[in-house]
Amino acid sequence: MEIFVNLRLISVVYVNEIDQQLSHIFSNFNDLKIVRFSATYLDTHIIDGDRILTLINQSLPKKLNIIIFEDQVTFSDNLLENLMVNWKGPRPINIGLHAYADDTHNLLKKYEGLGFLEYQYI
Repeated sequence: MEIFVNLRLISVVYVNEIDQQLSHIFSNFNDLKIVRFSATYLDTHIIDGDRILTLINQSLPKKLNIIIFEDQVTFSDNLLENLMVNWKGPRPINIGLHAYADDTHNLLKKYEGLGFLEYQYI
């Protein structure tokens, strides 16, 4: 694992059982700036953004500033608010989505208006 310490970008095929591995990545790769998530075709093609935000909130990676979701993702207002309050990394954090959903769009626009993030539909 020593060779990955300076990892700055990682692309993850998201499955629900990956929590431990993601926690390790967010806690140990201090130079990580960009993380990209995609769903598997075996799942429902919806990424559980709340699980990811919970893991990020537990480790608070200081250099992470871009998160990209290549498939549909769901977030809750409560977890975005907790992350915003606890966030130690660069602001605004950039979130990019490849799949559009009204609820997610509206929620991210709310936090963009608060200055916590910049949101782009890619």
